[in-house]
Amino acid sequence: MQWGTDKRTDEPVLFQIINKEDVIIIDKFIYSIIVNVLRKIHGIKPKVEIAGTKTLTKILVELNRSDIEKASKEPFKSSLLPLISTMLNMEGFNYTLQQIRDLPYYAFMDAVKRTSLIKSTSALLNGCYSGWIDGSKIDKKNLNWFREIETNIENS
Repeated sequence: MQWGTDKRTDEPVLFQIINKEDVIIIDKFIYSIIVNVLRKIHGIKPKVEIAGTKTLTKILVELNRSDIEKASKEPFKSSLLPLISTMLNMEGFNYTLQQIRDLPYYAFMDAVKRTSLIKSTSALLNGCYSGWIDGSKIDKKNLNWFREIETNIENS
């Protein structure tokens, strides 16, 4: 894809010419849809920084670029391997390694979050029943295994 400018709005866009009639264009709107979907799939909360001046904006952009460059020099570290290993060894998780590979990424991550939610709910219930935790001070929604999984993504 190449950088260009939308002549109607004078905004920067990415584009790719397929043939004389077909062009793929990614503008701010399409970009935000793509980013929101990827954030939701990967459970990423956006880092919101509001700069009051152009100088501060430039400083924040430069800091983010240096962070990205620094991270690119670090050795690869899988974020999935510990999750897969944990889930394969988790009691009640009835998938094999091949079945995990066949799962859509979002479904696997949902299973990881749900399993974590069930374990924490069980620990709270055990603490309440054993007398180590005062059950009256716990939000009752935290005792429900079937509650919505919080994604940390607003309206995406």
